[in-house]
Amino acid sequence: MAGDVCDQVSSGKSLRSILQRFADRTSMQGVSFLRTSRSWYARVIWSSLLLTSLAMLFYHLTYLIQIYYSWPKHTSMSIGFSPLPFPTITICNTNPVRLSQMKNVSRELKMFFEKTNPNYLAQELERENRKTILENTASFGLININFTTVDYFTQMSNIQTREQGREMGLNESSTSANIQIEFQNLFMKETRQRRIAIGHQLDDMMMDCSFACQTCSQRHFIRKTSSTFGNCYTLEHTKFVSKRSGPTHGLQLILNLENYEQLEGITTGNGFQLVVNPHGMLPFPVHDGITIDAGKETNIALKKVAIHRLGAPKWDCEDGEMFRRKYNITYSVQTCQLLCEHEMISNTCKCYHVSEEEMIILMNTTKAYPACRTKKQVRCVLDQMALFETTTQNCSCGNPCRETKYEKRLSSRQWPSHSYANVLKQKRCKVISAADCAKLNIPPTDLSLNFAKLNIFYEDLNYEVMKEEPDYELTQFVSDVGGTLGLWVGLSVLSIFELVQLLLELSTFATCSACRANGPDDDTQKLKEKKPPDFLPSYPSNPTGHISGFSGY
Repeated sequence: MAGDVCDQVSSGKSLRSILQRFADRTSMQGVSFLRTSRSWYARVIWSSLLLTSLAMLFYHLTYLIQIYYSWPKHTSMSIGFSPLPFPTITICNTNPVRLSQMKNVSRELKMFFEKTNPNYLAQELERENRKTILENTASFGLININFTTVDYFTQMSNIQTREQGREMGLNESSTSANIQIEFQNLFMKETRQRRIAIGHQLDDMMMDCSFACQTCSQRHFIRKTSSTFGNCYTLEHTKFVSKRSGPTHGLQLILNLENYEQLEGITTGNGFQLVVNPHGMLPFPVHDGITIDAGKETNIALKKVAIHRLGAPKWDCEDGEMFRRKYNITYSVQTCQLLCEHEMISNTCKCYHVSEEEMIILMNTTKAYPACRTKKQVRCVLDQMALFETTTQNCSCGNPCRETKYEKRLSSRQWPSHSYANVLKQKRCKVISAADCAKLNIPPTDLSLNFAKLNIFYEDLNYEVMKEEPDYELTQFVSDVGGTLGLWVGLSVLSIFELVQLLLELSTFATCSACRANGPDDDTQKLKEKKPPDFLPSYPSNPTGHISGFSGY
């Protein structure tokens, strides 16, 4: 077979003839002019033009390929309309410990409350120089408190914070921040059951609840704890759906702040912390919460925004399915980062950070590790926290492929009026003791500050859908490549097959030329080595005309 092909090549084809025939028949622009030009300078010009076009062709194709494999995308926005599921609502009293429960806390925490009481601080400021007091407070977190193991966490944390501050050109740590850190450490030293008992209870705090003019109650709420705010309460009901917009078709709460239980020093103001997030997502009151004022009726108008991101294999986002199966909670970047930090601490220090205890309990990730309380564990925790802030090598917390956010528009007015505050007082006195009712015998202005009203609703049932879409798809890429080929050298799809045929002919020619250069092929060699056939000897003719063997007849 190879010999037949090579015989055909040798019989009528040469490299020059192959190229000439291609130039005569191809639809590629410029090649035919290069073939038919009679003057040398015309051939030089057409050769230069052809080479320049080929160079620009390869440059343009490289540019298109780079754009395509950068996976560009754009964001489109559309508007939808439908009844909307009501989001998860979490509310916390900013006062974490009730004053009446001071007798049930540890001695260390009780001393802390005494030292941070504004009256005590005012007396100290009167006796000593203000600058000295601030320096002592900034240096030790509190005024002359003897440190225990838990306080050692605060000491080391303050040292680390000052080092970070010097890197930013800041030389003094914040007194209020140090007090907050110290409180969290001492507060989380209490058992979870005691922390729940000394915090505000929903039965005392919620005076009225309704959704779409239908009564809701404490059984619709779930208690969660926070290292900053104590008891928090989450309303998450899948059957709560807003079919109309406006305050009367949303959630309405009348809340009692219990200001007579206010623990001065830890909190310097009255109010609530509110978190609005999608179903199944872990609330973070400190990071994501908004403050609700006391003595106000606050309207929170919501607008739903759905975000759809492009995922694998070309783009990077987290679908959250594995995360949900592992932790039974909706994926978010913040939750992922906190869990990643927790796993770094628990795997290295063999204990867990006490401030994240509630999240760890909800996700069942403690692995029987104790809380980090010893000096060795504290140093390990702080080292891991510093390492986490400077590196993300152990974490992969991309943006979720599907995410829901709620835009909030707040407005408020003074509430309740003095007369209605008295009505609320009488309603409250029906369910509390006479001693607690006597605590509400205060001036009307102060009485109003014990209550707050909260209206959470959809501003309208229109919702935005922000969707990522490919900016340069395969069809557009192929179209641009075809346009580039046509622009620079006039090639079409059929013209490309002309080039393919030329390459096949050139490769065949080169192969056969190499075979001839190396010597005769196998068929020719066999013909040369083959011997001619042996023939029988010839006999003289019989003159007598008799047949041999029958002469004696």
